[in-house]
Order: sequence, then structure tokens, then C-alpha cells
Amino acid sequence: QVGSVSPGPRVPAPALRAMVAKNYYEILGIPRTAGEGDIKHGYRKLAMKWHPQRNPDQSAVAQEKFRDIAEAFDVLSDPGRRATFDQFGEEGLKTGVASLKATFRGYQYTGDPYALFNEFFGSKSPFAEVVRENGVLSDDFVMRPLEIPKKKEDPLVVDFEVTLEELFVGAKKQISVSRTRLLPDRRTTGPNDKVLTVSLVAGWRDGTKITFAGEGNETHPQIAPGDLVLVLKQVPHARFVREVNDLVFTTKVALVDALCGHNVSIETLEGKTLSIPVPEVSNPKHEKRLPGRGMPSSSGGAPGDLVIRFDIQFPNALSTSEKASMESVLRKYA
Repeated sequence: QVGSVSPGPRVPAPALRAMVAKNYYEILGIPRTAGEGDIKHGYRKLAMKWHPQRNPDQSAVAQEKFRDIAEAFDVLSDPGRRATFDQFGEEGLKTGVASLKATFRGYQYTGDPYALFNEFFGSKSPFAEVVRENGVLSDDFVMRPLEIPKKKEDPLVVDFEVTLEELFVGAKKQISVSRTRLLPDRRTTGPNDKVLTVSLVAGWRDGTKITFAGEGNETHPQIAPGDLVLVLKQVPHARFVREVNDLVFTTKVALVDALCGHNVSIETLEGKTLSIPVPEVSNPKHEKRLPGRGMPSSSGGAPGDLVIRFDIQFPNALSTSEKASMESVLRKYA
């Protein structure tokens, strides 16, 4: 009779993890033939990588790896412990072995991973500054507290588009600015959007700068946040060109109207329609000014003028009889 075989009890994941023997060489990323320098190099590289302060998002994993790295260095840097591990593995190292020559009573790591890190780097913080000799990183490099190169972040400069109408009347306008700020842990940074309300002063010009103190980037707990600087960029207007505080309106005029007089219709920035008589002859260099109808002055001075310029449309061709008629009228003005 064939008996049934019942499976053994399931081993929970943590228990299974504990049953897997540690390979100290794999933990430090070095071969079994590694020398003393290789062991130190492997420790430095991985201790810096897995320092818990560098891994706030996976703190439990980092804590375990950081301790394993310290333990691996403690074993492999000691010739006696390394020889026992090489021959008997982690189990023999920790439970103890007996031989004709001596008895090894077992090993347990009781060191402080942070103290070992400080011994190697001269600081318990992974955010200190590496001290190099002649620009070269040696095997014996140490670290020192980072010297803060500046007291305040550089300004964050952002273009802020506005219309000519907004600059004419003044307005309140919002802008959303993306910047870098410290996260609540005060160690790491992330993107942050800030919505600001800007009060535009009537008469401000393209290129005007508006500064919001401390609203720029923030990347270090010991460096003050930078300022946010908005630079006004006026969107080109369909009808007017601004020249300082003058508003220039260019109108196309048929040659006969330029010679015989005409009216110019202008829709202003306030939304009103002006009808301007131009009885005089208009030549290509002629301009007509309406004082005080231009842009206001942001400093409280007199407003600019509304300036009308003329783009005179000449005919592409004239017949012989048309030329004779024109010549008979215009020759005396030559």
C-alpha cells in the first residue's frame, strides 16, 4: 500500500528569509578572492547607497541592508572570521565549530552600523561633502559637513503674458508657477505648483519685473528659498503698436483718399469707436496725433498720444489717358 505524503507546513516569508544563508561576498558585491582594498571599496559604495537617510521611501529595507553591509564588512575584514565563513558558511560562523587546533565559539554582529559609517566617512550623514586630495577620490576618502555655498537660492524667473488692454486699464490676473520645494521631511525635494494673483498697474510696460520674495525654488533646509520674478511679456496687439506710452495705429489709405481727404475709424482699447477726419493731404511720412489718447503713465505722469500713420496704397498700373489726367493735375506741384 502506497501511503500519501502530506506537505510540510508553509513557512511564512520572514521565516523563509531567515533560513536563507547570508553570502557576505554577494552583500558587498565582491568576489571570494577580494583583497582588503576590494572589501573597503565594496563597503563604501554600498553603505553610501543604502544609508537609511538616502532611502526615506523604503526605510525598513534600507535599515536591513545597511546593517547587513556593516556585518559583511565586520566578517570579511577579520582574517579569522573570514576563514571560518569561507569554510563553514554563515551557519558555522554563528553556531561555532570545533577542530583539533581550536574551538570557534560562534559569532554575532553587535556593532553599530552608523558608527562604522562615521569611521569610514568622518560623518554619520550621507549628505556630507567628499574630501578629495588634488581632485582625486582615494580609497581613504573621508567626508565633512557640507559647506553651504550661498545663503539664498537664485531667483526663479518666469515670463508672464499680458494683453495691451490689461496694461491699459490695469487688472488682477492669476498665474500658476511650477517650482521645486522641500517636502515635509525637509530633506527631499519635489515639484510644487503655486497660484499667484498679480495686480497689474495701468501703464506698466513689456519687460516690467514683479518680485515675490521667497516664492521661488527651495532645495536645501539651510538655504533660504529664492524669489520668484515675473517678467511681463505683452502679447502683440492686432491694431496697436506701443512706443513708450504712445499708441501707434497704422491705416491703409487709397491714393485718392490720401490726396483728397478722408476719415479714419479706430476702435480704441476701451472699446469705443473714434472717427477722425483727415482733410489734409497724407503722404507716407505724415502722421496725425491725438494728445493724451495713448497709454497711461504708471508713475502718474501725462499719458501718451494716439498716433495715426498712413500706409498709402498706390495703383499697380495706369492707362495712358489716366496718366495724362494725373499729370495735368499734379505737374504743377512737382
